[in-house]
Amino acid sequence: MEDIPGISTAMINAHESISRFGLGVMCLTGIIAVVGALIYRNKPMLPRTLVVAMVVLPLVNDALFASIGFLGGQIRHQEIRASSISVLMNHEQRVRSSSAHQVVRK
Repeated sequence: MEDIPGISTAMINAHESISRFGLGVMCLTGIIAVVGALIYRNKPMLPRTLVVAMVVLPLVNDALFASIGFLGGQIRHQEIRASSISVLMNHEQRVRSSSAHQVVRK
């Protein structure tokens, strides 16, 4: 993807980093759910903290994966990119050009 014109490596890096974080939160949610189900399978009531965690964590997962999908869409679909994304691309181009100038100077 990095070799395709108009594709910003900064956008790809942002998408990858938030994807890893989202995966970690999703795995944490699954682990808490499985451990809670095993520990409290024979109990009539679940602890309030477990119930709250099992309501909040999936909502956090939903928000994270919505933003992951949005960032991924911006990588390939130029029509949905915000002006802030073009600022990132311009910054990346300036960094590349300054790096090229430094190489030439050496």
